[in-house]
Amino acid sequence: MLRRLPNSIGASVGTGVHAGASFMLNQKKEGTEICGKDAGELAVIELRRQTAGGTIWDGTTQNQNVAEKQTLRLTRLFETSCVPIMAPDLIEQPRKAVVAPGWQLQGRPDLETTDEYIRDWKTGTAIRPYHAQHGGYSLLRRSQGGSKPRGLIMDHLKRVAVDKPQPPVTSIVYDGPAAERAAWAIINHVMRDMRAFLKSGDPWCFACNPMSMMCSEKYCPAFSTRFCELMNTPLEGYPMRGGFDAAA
Repeated sequence: MLRRLPNSIGASVGTGVHAGASFMLNQKKEGTEICGKDAGELAVIELRRQTAGGTIWDGTTQNQNVAEKQTLRLTRLFETSCVPIMAPDLIEQPRKAVVAPGWQLQGRPDLETTDEYIRDWKTGTAIRPYHAQHGGYSLLRRSQGGSKPRGLIMDHLKRVAVDKPQPPVTSIVYDGPAAERAAWAIINHVMRDMRAFLKSGDPWCFACNPMSMMCSEKYCPAFSTRFCELMNTPLEGYPMRGGFDAAA
């Protein structure tokens, strides 16, 4: 019922940069010399793996050559701005916990530091709110006997056109208790909606958000399918359905 879509270039660049970042943080944790060149090569290799099956390009990253330049630049930014200030303890450590009978929460924070911070980095073209994601990481850490994080930090390395100056890293500190409450609320919403869907098979069990930037034929696998009643007709005009008379 849903369409299969290739990876978006934004996600692919991000995955590549994450590979390079993890490599450098592991070097720092082990006390070895940081090799940014090797990190950049690993980042590009991962980018190429992510784009091998096809790619959804965008206005900021139009082709493979541009994507590789951006990946290298962002990996270098991480090396110069993030690695020196981070004290790595657990790097991309998977965690999971049972949140209800038959339901499991899984997550993999980018970094848990020796000074008890949880950090996660993004490479999107715009800063988005990731409170619930960080709150989920905090819940997972505490569910496994870990200490309450001293802080939850999102580090944003902005992906910009290669002919524009690279902005510095923006680090945002989230309110820990509020982020955990946001995470728990969404966990309960997901369980509620999935239970209802499995019982009825009705797609309307899931909230529809046409205001989202992801609500488009380019990015959403439900767009133009029977699964999404609102977006399965041409955008030029939606035919009226049912007994409602538009002229009344």
